Amino acid sequence: AGLTYVAGLRADAAYRTNLAVTAGDQPVNAIITLFRGNTGLVGTPVQRPIMPHDQQQWALTDLFPGLAQAGVPMSVRVETDAPAIAYASLVDQTSRDSVFLPSTSAATSFWLPVVAHVGGFSGTFWRSDLSLLNPHGDSTTVTLEYLPLGMDNSAGGQVSQEIVLPAWSTQTIADVAGTVFGVTSGKGALVVSSSAPVAVTSRTYTNRADGGTYGHGSPAFLP
Repeated sequence: AGLTYVAGLRADAAYRTNLAVTAGDQPVNAIITLFRGNTGLVGTPVQRPIMPHDQQQWALTDLFPGLAQAGVPMSVRVETDAPAIAYASLVDQTSRDSVFLPSTSAATSFWLPVVAHVGGFSGTFWRSDLSLLNPHGDSTTVTLEYLPLGMDNSAGGQVSQEIVLPAWSTQTIADVAGTVFGVTSGKGALVVSSSAPVAVTSRTYTNRADGGTYGHGSPAFLP
């Protein structure tokens, strides 16, 4: 029971999103709220019942018809009145690759085990997108710290400039290792610190020769 969030969702020609809630041994009422880009809160929260030990899944566009915008990241808040697990699957419309994005509570510090901007086997090239949600009515500042692989980072890593997230906003930073830290070939861990609790997700992926992408979600962990 409580509030959890999933950031970095899409519903357009490139990606679609499904949201799911799995109940424990009690019936669950889930209240789902949508956030979109810098617009913030959009639409009206929807309620969905889930029976004990049942799972329900919905397309984001069915829950919130007409509210998605092409290329604009979205997030959801899921409030449940009994123990439950909420998560999303982000599906590439071309490759049909599906990425699992578990919901998390908001917090002021997260660790991401890996972000990358690096070549791989058989001509692949892996990069990581970072999505951030500010679930509050006031702006929040976020700082990123990149800890390169294979180094003693006990004195600290590379620290970004502060990122300002407006109230209720969702932001996706494409290829965060390359665009924020200038990594040309490498990978490492990422620490996300914020002035107020935020929600964080990440996706690491490579482009396919015949179109679309494939990869995996990287869950964010509390330190």
